[in-house]
Amino acid sequence: LYLASNNFGDIGAKALASRLVAHVHLKNLDVSGNQISDHGSALLLQALEQNLSIKTTTATGSDPSRPVQRRGKLSLDLSGNCLGQAAYSAVLDVKNVNLAVRMDTSVVG
Repeated sequence: LYLASNNFGDIGAKALASRLVAHVHLKNLDVSGNQISDHGSALLLQALEQNLSIKTTTATGSDPSRPVQRRGKLSLDLSGNCLGQAAYSAVLDVKNVNLAVRMDTSVVG
């Protein structure tokens, strides 16, 4: 899902995070260049970590006897945002090895 350079900030990150948990087919999320701070990035990371913990689910409108299986890793691009040390710490706290995060190497603040 490519949402780069929309400048939606933490308000948009919060709205997006609330909808990410159940989307088991999501493979890539690019929210680079959106003026997201440590708070917004933490919300996204929490949602994606919950998303990755879902093993099976039944998609809306599908046959309930055929659960959907998650396959592969999920990548999150947070580069070009207003991230400080707390965001980097939050990434290190993520327990799921199936989440790959891209961030800038410089820290704001």
